[in-house]
Amino acid sequence: MQSRLKRGPYVSVHLMNQTYPPMWVRIEGAVERVEDPGFVRTLRIMRRYMDPSSSAQTIKSFDMETFEGSYVRAGRTMYRLRPDVIRSHDAHKYGDGAHEQMGGAGASDSRAGLN
Repeated sequence: MQSRLKRGPYVSVHLMNQTYPPMWVRIEGAVERVEDPGFVRTLRIMRRYMDPSSSAQTIKSFDMETFEGSYVRAGRTMYRLRPDVIRSHDAHKYGDGAHEQMGGAGASDSRAGLN
């Protein structure tokens, strides 16, 4: 991935829920590598979400110390995304039956006349 980003440092990130009705956000933009000596930033972010006391952590028998060692041993590269385009869709806001009225799966805010 690093060699591809050197040729063209532009990415698209798409996040989507796993339940119906669908919701998603897509972020597109240029990325730049962020230096992180000693993995200080990387570990701070990882600890925020992987800590057993975090609401994001769902593994109850999680051993932070063992995980942290293998996490940095694998090698990490941090990038900063500078968004150019942000698009989203939330089918909840259209009400019951609206998903089919808008043409089914993939109906965007612009097709629904909301942009």
